[in-house]
Amino acid sequence: MSLAANKIYDFEGFRLDVRERILSYAGEPLHITDKAFELLRVLIERTGHLVTKDDLLSEIWNGSFVEENTLDKNVSLLRRTFAKNNGHTKLIETVRGHGYRFIGKVTVSGSQASEAAAEIDGSDLPRDETSAIELPTLETAVSSPDKPRYLDVVTGPRKKIGFAAAGLIALLTVSTYLFLISRNRISAEDQTIKTIAVLPILNKTDDPNSEYLSDGVTEGIINDLSKISGLRVMSRSSVFRFKDNQADLPRVAAQLGVNFAVTGEIRRLESKFEISIRLVDIRNGTQIWGHQYFKSSEDLLNLQEEISADVAENLRVRLAPAEREAIAKRSTNNPQAYQYYLLGRYHLARLTEPEVLSSIDYFQKAIAADPSFAYAYVGLALAYRPLALAGWHLSSEEAIKRSRAAAIRALEIDPDLASAHAAYAWTLYTYEHDWSRAEHEFRRALELAPNDEKTHADIAHMLTFLGRHTEAIAEGKKATELDPLSFMSATMYAQFLFFGGKTDEALVELQKTFEIEPNFWIAHNLLGRIYVSQERYPEALAEFQKARDLSGFGSIVPIYEIGYTYARMGDRPAAEATIRELKKSASTRFVSSYSYAMIYNGLDDRLNALKYLEMSVDAHEADSLFLNDSHRWDAYRGLEKFQEIEKKLNLN
Repeated sequence: MSLAANKIYDFEGFRLDVRERILSYAGEPLHITDKAFELLRVLIERTGHLVTKDDLLSEIWNGSFVEENTLDKNVSLLRRTFAKNNGHTKLIETVRGHGYRFIGKVTVSGSQASEAAAEIDGSDLPRDETSAIELPTLETAVSSPDKPRYLDVVTGPRKKIGFAAAGLIALLTVSTYLFLISRNRISAEDQTIKTIAVLPILNKTDDPNSEYLSDGVTEGIINDLSKISGLRVMSRSSVFRFKDNQADLPRVAAQLGVNFAVTGEIRRLESKFEISIRLVDIRNGTQIWGHQYFKSSEDLLNLQEEISADVAENLRVRLAPAEREAIAKRSTNNPQAYQYYLLGRYHLARLTEPEVLSSIDYFQKAIAADPSFAYAYVGLALAYRPLALAGWHLSSEEAIKRSRAAAIRALEIDPDLASAHAAYAWTLYTYEHDWSRAEHEFRRALELAPNDEKTHADIAHMLTFLGRHTEAIAEGKKATELDPLSFMSATMYAQFLFFGGKTDEALVELQKTFEIEPNFWIAHNLLGRIYVSQERYPEALAEFQKARDLSGFGSIVPIYEIGYTYARMGDRPAAEATIRELKKSASTRFVSSYSYAMIYNGLDDRLNALKYLEMSVDAHEADSLFLNDSHRWDAYRGLEKFQEIEKKLNLN
């Protein structure tokens, strides 16, 4: 089949004018390379047909030697052009291992359009595919032979195609049926949720100080892909366990429970960085796609967005327009701000007091360099959270207020930033006790990034405070599915089970945590709480003491749990000694009022327990939200004073 060189092809709002060499959309010219133009022309001329890579390289590059990824880059350019203008990504279909097929609905115009249409007689079409795209169902094709939609490709008078049209209808009726079976099979595969792990990009720059860059780009790709509803993306905490051990991909994939993996390295080449990225199908061990990006320091700004878009495209994942826009959105145009932001994320991930304080400093520097950098404000909001919970030099109330202010500023800059909605939601229930608005913000965050395991874990935490344990457990389980090797996710899931009355299941989950990380202090602290509920006090004390010793950021939580356990055992002197220890510590660090309230609770000193509990609630301490998550305050629920305090939290 040949088409005259001066044809004009219209498809999905685009127009390709071959003679004038113009690609336009809605009348506006679009800028693409000459090779991309030729590639599109060749594919459109063979609409519905597979065009092999060899044929494309031969016809467009005239036998010149070029790397295969040159062809892939031009296909990616066209797909991004289509997506940017009308959201379509499936106009060019990849036939894995073979080539490409144009599958848009095309109409032909120009001085020889009718003659070109007359040449489409269907005689060279294979039995399982057709050149007519956006075909009707078989039922429509049979019941409406007078006006079959697939003849819309012809713009000239229908009489000119005469009996050829009738023959074409008969042939296409059969071939359409076979085609639709094939396409439906592909469609079903496309609609299946794909599971993927973005393994840490390896730093091959010979500069250990560039580690923040490779880690930051990796985390950025994970965050971008997590915005896609058609993907289940493993979290940072799970994949970074394999940072130095990626050689056996099948084993890694089996542990993570994924079918696809992204791997890569970053190298320094004089003034540029070379970033090599590969997409691997673990099921058959084949590399689906690979590309090398050459970027200067300034170009690194949009690298993660570019890689994310290319990965999604080569996975053949269907993106909603909002998802595509979210990935393509550039966070800042300031290279220095972006560098500070990556350094902030790098230090925050280490979660010790010095590292968190360093992260705050870097996020503030990023904001100073670009005051409109929304992601930097989110980083700042998240960095203040451990300060609110761990009992460091800053009061819980002050840390939450700072987190809240940063989250609000991020939303003012970018109302569609999922992580900003989640960060704001946390402050809404911890500081303002506005549970309804907090849930609304969490749900909005999940709409924008449905695969963010942190948001699933955060909303589970909120739901368990409200006593909605079934929902909390479901959200916690979702977080562990997205984050299967995270000891934090596993521990939180165990906590939700415990608070939901499923103690045996909680112990099973905790065992999984210890298999991943035997020295995780929060898991030991939770195990101690379970032992206290079972009146296994010596074992509980051992776990709390272990949690205290393992706590890299010196949390006061295991200390007041030790005091509470002594009180429950009837060892009043030891419990009171713990109170004195905490008061002594308060001269150099923040100690929550809730710490004293819990120990006095264990001593059944109701006057002091309620006194410090009210102080805790009035000070907006995060710990005070635990009133409804266990049975430790059950004996107080009938007291008028307790009910007044509980009312301040809006828990009822």
